[in-house]
Amino acid sequence: MGADLYIKSISDERKKQFEPLFEAAVRLRDLAETEVQRQIAQEQVHKYYDEMYADGYFRDSYNLTSVMARMELSWWNDVGPMLSKKTSNLSPRKAKRLLEIIRERQIQALTVDEIRNAGGTIDDGENTIANWVQFWIDQRLELIAFLEKAISLKEPVYCSI
Repeated sequence: MGADLYIKSISDERKKQFEPLFEAAVRLRDLAETEVQRQIAQEQVHKYYDEMYADGYFRDSYNLTSVMARMELSWWNDVGPMLSKKTSNLSPRKAKRLLEIIRERQIQALTVDEIRNAGGTIDDGENTIANWVQFWIDQRLELIAFLEKAISLKEPVYCSI
């Protein structure tokens, strides 16, 4: 579960371009006769899936990784009331307001115990506190860039929250 945001003109075009390739790769994977063939096809499945969502799309999960939660914001309570009741769109004007709110916020890091209690892993390798914080900082920057793009295109953001 999570919030899925789309700039439809971009995301629809990417889906149109890459979904047939994705589906073909899935068929090849499902028909593979050996593990090596299956693995090669699966790499293509991942590649085309990632391409479909590489632009015009932003996702924030409702779990430990949520950048909105780390900014002490809520998709339901803070963004939900901004959405058109009819279309679930965030207008460019409201996207600009959300962007202002996000720019005012900083990432509120969790403690080691809070991360562990939420099901996260803390270790000396890939899952250090510093890496968790950097992940949230990167997600915040991606969300800002996504909203800036929608605003510059003067397009609404479709939100499934």
